[in-house]
Amino acid sequence: YQLPIKLLDIYFEDHHTKTAKHYHTSIEILIPVLGKLKLFLTDKELIIPQGSLYIINSQEIHGMHHTEDTDIYKGYALQINYDFIKKYYPAIDNYQFIQPNHKIKEKILLDIFKIIAAYDHSNQFQRIEIESYILHLLYTLLSNTLDKKTNLNLQTLHDKRIIRMTQYIDLHYNEDLSIDNIAQHFNISTGYLSRYFKSHLNVTVKEYLIAVRLKKARQDVLFSNYTILEIAYLHGFPNLKSFINAFKKVYHDTPAKYREKVRK
Repeated sequence: YQLPIKLLDIYFEDHHTKTAKHYHTSIEILIPVLGKLKLFLTDKELIIPQGSLYIINSQEIHGMHHTEDTDIYKGYALQINYDFIKKYYPAIDNYQFIQPNHKIKEKILLDIFKIIAAYDHSNQFQRIEIESYILHLLYTLLSNTLDKKTNLNLQTLHDKRIIRMTQYIDLHYNEDLSIDNIAQHFNISTGYLSRYFKSHLNVTVKEYLIAVRLKKARQDVLFSNYTILEIAYLHGFPNLKSFINAFKKVYHDTPAKYREKVRK
């Protein structure tokens, strides 16, 4: 049995490091602990100050990095499984979470920091303790921050379209996939696809495709016994050289050296 949450440490120490725009089905709560966080949503940019929080709804496209006046950023991202929420509130598809007032923020933060502290309480009742705080957090969110969804607006339609595009790439990333293939699948021109993708995710189609391939390939570099050449072809890279160059650009080592260092 897995917990219905994922708790992530987010740490930025230079202004080149950022999280590209993405989405997930989980609800995500961002909590800056040290420094300010710049949050990029589909249609706006926000600054989330230290000691505050921001709730990101299911499938809401977002990216982030720390502000120019923040040298080092540390924070948490708490993701709550959507099916878990739906189990306790089946009507959730008709609602969205809004940003809480100061008083409710304090309650939410208290629950989250109890969850974080409970991870360090290594005893036979640890899971019960964590689950109790998760349920209380869910109660706080549902009873104070729910808002009924209005009819789909243009921005929501754009979000759904870019999600369909990224889902298609995620599903076919290891095939001989090109911008032409993707454009043809969605019955649009390659030029329109490139502009649309860049404007909504702030990365090119090629950059997104390579990022997906690298993320999947890295798992095999770390945990499989495939050769580096086999991994390259398994994950859609046209040749070994292109895989090595892309891998070095992100992880600062060749796949072979990266595997060797981690497995020592």
